Amino acid sequence: MKIRPKAFAAMLALSGTFSTGAEAAIVTFDFAAIADGDASYGVPAGEYGATSMTFTKDGLSVTATAHRASDPDTAFHPYLDENHAGLGVCKELNYSDHCTPASDDNVTDDESLVLRFDRAVTIESIRFRNGRHGRKFAHDASFWLSIDGGADSTYALARLFDTPLT
Repeated sequence: MKIRPKAFAAMLALSGTFSTGAEAAIVTFDFAAIADGDASYGVPAGEYGATSMTFTKDGLSVTATAHRASDPDTAFHPYLDENHAGLGVCKELNYSDHCTPASDDNVTDDESLVLRFDRAVTIESIRFRNGRHGRKFAHDASFWLSIDGGADSTYALARLFDTPLT
């Protein structure tokens, strides 16, 4: 799954509920909780970025990567941001793997956040936070979503995206 914003719609927090098919188990990845100190997902808790991050919970793994939307060969960094924020994108990291400048830890124009699951899942909901870690977005804010490398679809950006995707 590739997510990128449209019309300057900053999205920062992703916490999603995913079901894994036949066994219909519900798994929730709460990226805001991970950044705020929950180390139970197989990665260090706290605020930082990396080339890629793999999160595992209840036997389900998802790997996050990021790149320039207009040039997928230009790698960016998935970034965990503290204070109820979540998973975003950072163009450059400093020596301590923090975003530089510090304000570039959202997903903004020309940035893609890519989530790859280790098996087929149905995404039941995703919660978004804006660039100030709030829940309100401009009335015309939207984002593009691509499933399995398919064509981008545009959706209105709202606090809760609850259109099931498989």
